[in-house]
Amino acid sequence: MKEWLLKKRWRIILSGTLIVTIPLIVLSTYIYLKVTSVLEERLLKENERLAQFTAHTIEEKLRAEIAFGKSYAARPYFLEGLIGGNKKEIRRHLMSLIENSNTIERVFITDHSGAQVDNYPFTPETIGKTFSARDWYKGLSKNWTPYVSEFYMRTAKPQRYLFAIAIPMRYNGKIVGCLVMQPRDDFIKNAVGSVDLAEALQEHMHIGHIYVVDRKGNLVYHPDYKMDRIIDFSNVPPVRNVLKGMEGIEKMIGPVHKLPVLAAYHPVSGWGWGVVVEQQSAAVLAPARKIRLALFIITGFMLLLGGFIAYKASALLASVKMAEENLAVTLHSIGDGVLVVDVDQEIVRLNPVAEQLTGWTEAEARGRKVEEVFRIISEETRLPAAIPIEEVLSTGLITGLANHTVLIARDGTERPIADSAAPIYDRSNEMFGVVMVFRDVTPERDAEKSILKASEQAEAANKAKSDFLANMSHELRTPLNAVIGFSEVLQDEMFGTLNEKQKEYITDILVSGRHLLNLINDILDLSKVEAGKLELELSTFPLKDALNAALCMFKEKAMKHSLKLDLEIEPEAEIEIEADERKLKQIMFNLLSNAVKFTPDGGSVSVQTRLISDVGAIRRVAQEEGRGSASPRQDSDFIEISVTDTGIGIKPEDIPKLFIEFSQLGSAYTKEYAGTGLGLVLTKRLVELHGGMIWVKSESGKGSTFAFSLPVRQASKPLPFAEEHLQMEKKPMTGKRTLIIDDDPKTIELMQKALMTEGYTVLSAPEGKTGVMLAKQEKPDFIVLDLLMPRMNGFETVEALRNTPDTASVPIIILTGMDLSLADKNKLKDQVQRIIEKGHLDKKQFVEMVKETIEGITS
Repeated sequence: MKEWLLKKRWRIILSGTLIVTIPLIVLSTYIYLKVTSVLEERLLKENERLAQFTAHTIEEKLRAEIAFGKSYAARPYFLEGLIGGNKKEIRRHLMSLIENSNTIERVFITDHSGAQVDNYPFTPETIGKTFSARDWYKGLSKNWTPYVSEFYMRTAKPQRYLFAIAIPMRYNGKIVGCLVMQPRDDFIKNAVGSVDLAEALQEHMHIGHIYVVDRKGNLVYHPDYKMDRIIDFSNVPPVRNVLKGMEGIEKMIGPVHKLPVLAAYHPVSGWGWGVVVEQQSAAVLAPARKIRLALFIITGFMLLLGGFIAYKASALLASVKMAEENLAVTLHSIGDGVLVVDVDQEIVRLNPVAEQLTGWTEAEARGRKVEEVFRIISEETRLPAAIPIEEVLSTGLITGLANHTVLIARDGTERPIADSAAPIYDRSNEMFGVVMVFRDVTPERDAEKSILKASEQAEAANKAKSDFLANMSHELRTPLNAVIGFSEVLQDEMFGTLNEKQKEYITDILVSGRHLLNLINDILDLSKVEAGKLELELSTFPLKDALNAALCMFKEKAMKHSLKLDLEIEPEAEIEIEADERKLKQIMFNLLSNAVKFTPDGGSVSVQTRLISDVGAIRRVAQEEGRGSASPRQDSDFIEISVTDTGIGIKPEDIPKLFIEFSQLGSAYTKEYAGTGLGLVLTKRLVELHGGMIWVKSESGKGSTFAFSLPVRQASKPLPFAEEHLQMEKKPMTGKRTLIIDDDPKTIELMQKALMTEGYTVLSAPEGKTGVMLAKQEKPDFIVLDLLMPRMNGFETVEALRNTPDTASVPIIILTGMDLSLADKNKLKDQVQRIIEKGHLDKKQFVEMVKETIEGITS
């Protein structure tokens, strides 16, 4: 074929023209059909959205009128007037209803059998008439619930077609009458107009209209019809579907103008009505016809351009033929695969090794694009990899293949390959092709995979361990919180005086429980770090305030043991830093706790802080004194914080064990100083998570210094959820009533006792759905909510409470055993006032947090 083309130049020009033109014609046709399809689909979807929106608007307006009518039907004087036959009182309420409504034209009242008692505006000829045959009475009396009737002719003058809204009237649980409201003739028109649909149809949706039908398919509203008679649309396909409660879109012939239209329909929930939106297809497709004309013009231009390009290409083929002859000197004796392409990236030569690796013979591959024969992908991502030939053609430089590249042979066999591609020049130093040399590196890759597999197995085992510890910690914390909470209740002697022995046992239970809870919390935090799930909640705060707060936690214990506590901050270190304040306090708590625990009575514990700009200095000190973590960041000044004690110290040979999980130093002090072996490990992980490092200097018998560094990182970032001021509506407290929603009876009982002791009135619900109903009825001053519950979880319960008008502004406190991610906290931040974790507080702290939260809102 190639030889045939080269014989005559016109063949080359004609071939080039057809190659450009035919795809363009196909593409133009496809674009026209695609645009037409997209326009129709978009307009159908827009119609569907408008139909749904209009149906919901009508539904809401009907429900508003029903609520308005129910407010009058429940008036005691109105009911007493009806029962006692006091027409003056009845008339007064009917007049009030009309005067207070701008949508109701006429209202009347009947007894329970449907006989009219009175009406307004007053029409004497209908008084005493029985309307039990009317659709509104049949629908109302079926279940004695509010009912919206079908379209009918009104008896009272002025007569016209309308629909009625009927409300039952009850007195002491018995039906004593019916309140019937007849809306104005423009009620539905205004409901449709309130959505600005007319403007949308004209400006964005071309020519169309919206109409509404009742449950029999009769028109209730249509912009092209005057509602002076019953107009039956029940045979129109969209109406048939919407009367079945269906919603959807379809193409059809319009019932009014008998033209093709695009229709969408949606039911008005609860009343059997429906809304239909129609648009003429011709108006929708007008833009597509313009696009078709533009495509024809472009195709003609490209036809001329293709001919010109083909003419130029014919001149280039001669030089390509010469390049092919020059490439014939490629040697087939090379042990690696050799592939030669021309400047058009079409294959010219394959040597025998390349044929074996690709699965193509040289005759089959010649003239094909290189990516068709030489198919390579990334071994890691399985995505197509870049062939280096293109880069060689553009740069003229030798280029190697990317690492971990796999060649897919013709039969699907995959082989990892390596090597490079280089340009080929002729005598005039013009590049006329690229030679690529490649080889099979399967043995090397197999060795790499074996190493990687072993590493992945080790990582999976470590993750499984961390996941197991995290799950066990979750299961243990909830019952353990109950043990601690009830121990506190007994210790407070809420149910009677305890003798000294009982107090001693309760104190032992409480101390042991808290110790076990701290152990579980440490295990959980450590497993989260190892699993990569522990997230920093960064904020900018004064460093001095955080350190003072950490020291305050140990003042009482220090005084008890005659320990001296000191804080020394260099002036340049009295700055604000960006870090996770809670985790910094946790780091300080662990270090101070160890320092106080291992320092004999009468000793001292001091905290020193300084600012360091030389990262290298930190690294050198850590290496000299016994480093406990990786290298610090390079792009920030650092704060160095050290905790020094005059305690028992650590032997040099024991220092490497300090940062190993569950490792406790074997010494004479092991029994005297209880611990878990997790505190320093977790501290190390938290420091590294901040981009810092930790180290220790100690001398047995003289004391220890634990020091760590944190980057200052004072870039402005949003405060974490716990420190933000949530923009909830403030609701003043009236009776200090709280609702507890939790599926754990022991947790509910514990919180009830704690809050009732402080004077709160406590309600409770065992799950979310019941809690929402109880909150709506009782309207508590605040709600304490768990997140892990059956059926409706805490997140769904919060959403339901905020979407209910009666509870939308009630403060919510989350009390959960879950370890919430930053994403979960952000999801809750605009909905609740506080999040409290069960594993990090006791009864007293819980009550104080509740008081602080509620008092902050009421103030």
